[in-house]
Amino acid sequence: MQTQYGIYNDEFVTYGTFTTEAGNPLDDEEVLLGVMDDSNSQVADKTTFRFENNELHFERDVNEDLTDAEVNHAIAST
Repeated sequence: MQTQYGIYNDEFVTYGTFTTEAGNPLDDEEVLLGVMDDSNSQVADKTTFRFENNELHFERDVNEDLTDAEVNHAIAST
């Protein structure tokens, strides 16, 4: 089982898996907002659904230093 935390608004949904060193995203808003930072070394993977011009865009980013990239691979924006 893997717990993921995220944020959303009318234009996007973004959620990810945080390292244990990051702390609990439910207790610290700054940690939770870190899921939006592409260079955050405490986010192992991040999934984003973005709504733009009546289209749905999907993207998955993976920090290969924190997770097995062959099992948990990145997906370019589609």
